[in-house]
Amino acid sequence: MSTRIQSLILFALTVVSVSCRDHSLDPPIAPRLLDLGPMTTRTYHVWHPNVNGPIYMAFSVPPTSNTVRERRLDGSERDICTIGTIPPGRAFLWSVNRATGALVVSSLVVDQSGSATDARLEEYALDGTRLGTFSGPAGTLDGFGVFSPDGTRMAFLRQITGHDVYELMWRAGNAYSSSPVHLWNYGGTETVVQISWLSNELILVAGTSDDSGQTLPENLVFSVITGSNSYIPYPALGPVVDPAGKRLAFAEGEPFDLYLSNVDGTDRTRITNTLDNEYLATWSADGRMLAYRLVLAKDLGTFRLGVALLPPLAQ
Repeated sequence: MSTRIQSLILFALTVVSVSCRDHSLDPPIAPRLLDLGPMTTRTYHVWHPNVNGPIYMAFSVPPTSNTVRERRLDGSERDICTIGTIPPGRAFLWSVNRATGALVVSSLVVDQSGSATDARLEEYALDGTRLGTFSGPAGTLDGFGVFSPDGTRMAFLRQITGHDVYELMWRAGNAYSSSPVHLWNYGGTETVVQISWLSNELILVAGTSDDSGQTLPENLVFSVITGSNSYIPYPALGPVVDPAGKRLAFAEGEPFDLYLSNVDGTDRTRITNTLDNEYLATWSADGRMLAYRLVLAKDLGTFRLGVALLPPLAQ
């Protein structure tokens, strides 16, 4: 698959170099770190409030079936449900609507060469029942769907088949036929890593851009009310907001370590301090755990799933 949206999916599997200052003096905390084993499916990991461990989409090759699986905290797995796309094809799990518990999935239609010709964002119940499909014109690829905390809005990326530019958009989350609102164009050397919401009105887009062969963080906050945007003024790869809208989890350094901070970048705390790469973090529904991509220094060719059990916040 050669389309831009599909290449973004694979970016999560690539360790990039980020220039940043020495954070050896950042105060550490003492989470319990779990290595849940290798991931055989190259996809995102998310959390559902009714499932104890992180979940992800496992799909067959060729793409005829898609199974949502839980990776338990002891490293074992169980199947949650099967996602049946129409026509049969590949599905990607992007996020969970925290207000309703619905799974947010892209259903891809591929041609004989394996290239996607169409992708629709859909919602599914945890038992695999399709709840609805968000409308879009033919020949567009919609992905990275993430709902606001109250479930009234959804941010997503849209690419027109055959074009290298993809659009950041938002739409009403409670109407499948709602018209999307354009916010920003991404293209060229820019890549989106993750999308989250700082509030019901502010979208945080974690991205990167290439500058003279060096990949640098490029993180923007967008207002769905005014359409304005502003940069986060400190380097961080993939900052993502916790469910309470108070903390960011992100990666920095070389190799990547995980950090927490307030949403304004203050009160930094280091989560990991290893020779391995830890990045692409996602928050559990209660904000007490982080799942993340783990690449061991001794095995750079294998992508694993890690979980950090965070100590309670000081009251």
